[in-house]
Amino acid sequence: AKGLTVEKVFDQNAKSFKPTSKGEMTIDGIKSLFVNYSAMKNTESRAYFIVKNDKFYRVIMNYYQPSKKDLLPAFEKTVASLHIK
Repeated sequence: AKGLTVEKVFDQNAKSFKPTSKGEMTIDGIKSLFVNYSAMKNTESRAYFIVKNDKFYRVIMNYYQPSKKDLLPAFEKTVASLHIK
């Protein structure tokens, strides 16, 4: 991702996930963008895109959709606590 912004990396990669929605979050003090998508029945997924020090990071999480209200806040908290070198 040398010289690329998170927006450019997001634009290049997000369409391959067939997103149902998009959003923005801060991870390790860095702006990150994410897409929500569904790869199979009753499962939702989210892919985060982060650029730091000319490196591109992608964090993917999957969760059981009927338990979304319990699982998603815990997953979001965990992702938000990541420290990227």
